[in-house]
Amino acid sequence: MSLKKAHRLTPAPLQLKCIEKTSAKSAVSVFCQTTCNTLQYYATYEGRPAWTTADFITLLLKLWNILNVKTKTKGKRKRDYTIDPVRSSPDRKLAFLREFANFLEEWETSGKRGLSKETFPALRHTCRALTVCCFYWITVVSSTFYLVTCSQTPSGHTSVGCHS
Repeated sequence: MSLKKAHRLTPAPLQLKCIEKTSAKSAVSVFCQTTCNTLQYYATYEGRPAWTTADFITLLLKLWNILNVKTKTKGKRKRDYTIDPVRSSPDRKLAFLREFANFLEEWETSGKRGLSKETFPALRHTCRALTVCCFYWITVVSSTFYLVTCSQTPSGHTSVGCHS
């Protein structure tokens, strides 16, 4: 009996009904590290192309980790620099946000299918604005760290904030 590698990925999130497409539970089961690891494993051992769905999921997971830093010690505890707060202006996380914004711009101008016409600039501007805010907070205000956090407001909208 083979071992199930992507334990969160079941047939349900892959065959969604119309109303289920907005379910966070379904999105989390697809965009999780075990699904990514399983896709990378099969891409390596079955000769799939270099740019795979796993690479895209890895990119989004890294973005999600950078945008959801809730404590100053979680990155050290989990040994993952992407969930560590921004501590200096040349931080790798700020460079990633700038590169991700450029990636979104290239993707949008390529004309290939992707995000909606409203979502491309919203996410791109969010990434660029956060890099500027972090840079300002670290260099001008002289804070020792900067937590970038996404949260949901009582009205159901997502807000991105920064805490020091």
